[in-house]
This record gives sequence, structure tokens and C-alpha cells, in this order.
Amino acid sequence: MLDDGTTTLLLCDELDTIEHVTVISNSLAVCEKLRAKPNVQLVLTGGNCTDTLQGFYGLICEQTLSRLRADWAFLSAPAAVGSAFYHQDQEVVRMKRALMASAERSVLLLTASKFQARALNHFADLTEFDRIFIDRIMDRRDAEGLGDRERQRCEDDDRRNALQDAAEHDEDDDRQRQEAVVSYWADEMPTRPYFIRVTA
Repeated sequence: MLDDGTTTLLLCDELDTIEHVTVISNSLAVCEKLRAKPNVQLVLTGGNCTDTLQGFYGLICEQTLSRLRADWAFLSAPAAVGSAFYHQDQEVVRMKRALMASAERSVLLLTASKFQARALNHFADLTEFDRIFIDRIMDRRDAEGLGDRERQRCEDDDRRNALQDAAEHDEDDDRQRQEAVVSYWADEMPTRPYFIRVTA
């Protein structure tokens, strides 16, 4: 699944390496990019077509997504505040939530500039994503702030699990599902628990 963001649109150029792939999207730009690719089965959600946002939204879009299932949902966010992500438009927020609910795993694609932007409506937190990819130009304070929040959350989870399951040594499946891993395309990254390094 791909949302209507310009950042996620870049993924369309990477699909040529996959022999067969099904892409579900509400985005007219994704449709334009992928409709002629022979290796892509393209599914559009339908719904109210918004020329400004170049996509489908509303009840029909959300109901369509609720009846589909995908392995991955790739989303973007126009604004990031700490470890929370925002969008100005309520219709877009509902569409993004529907995408996430219909996928086994969710991935967020961000550019560092989104940490300087602001928007009205909260749509997701860091811990709701299985992966978050951020471009290489990122303010270290923002990067370390994300690391501190995720590390604190994981430490809190560890303490709760230790109290509840002191005699248990198996991994907590629920905690694994909720665990977010932030990946930075950067040459140097601070070492943080549950963070991985990805180089371009």
C-alpha cells in the first residue's frame, strides 16, 4: 500500500526490480506512475477525488481499504513533532489510519525538513511503525530526541515486563509488534537500543 505523499511516490521507481507486485493506493500520482508497468497489479481505492491533493478520500476510500489486506503500508507525514506525526487535512488522516489498519506492517518515510513543519491533526506515533526511514540531512537534536523517546519507552516496557513475567525468558511478542526501529540514511549515527543503521 502506498499513500498519497510525494515522499512515498519515490518508491514507484524502485518497483521495477520486483517481478510481480500488487500496489494498493488512493493516489492519482501513483496511478500515473505505475499504470503502464507490466509487473505491477494496481488497485485504486476509489472515493471522492480531490484535485488539490491528487487522490481519493472519504467513506468509499476508507471502506475499500477496510476490505483489503496488504503486507506493507508505506506512508509519509508532512509534519513531525517529537515522536508524533501530523497532517493538516482530516480526510487524509482518516485515509492514513485506514491504510495502517489494513497492513501487516507500516513504514514511514520522512525527510528531515518535516521536523521543522507543523500541521493540525495527529495521525500516528513513532511506536506504531515497524520502520521509519529518514533522509541523511537531519538535525542531531531531532535524531537524539527520537532516540531518547524510543529508548525510554523500551526501558519502561522492560520494567513492566519484568514485573509481570519475572520467571519468563521468552520474548514478549506484543512488545515486538509494537517496537519501532528508526533507520537513518547517514554516515554517522548515535548508538541507540533498537535502532539500526542504513547507509545509502
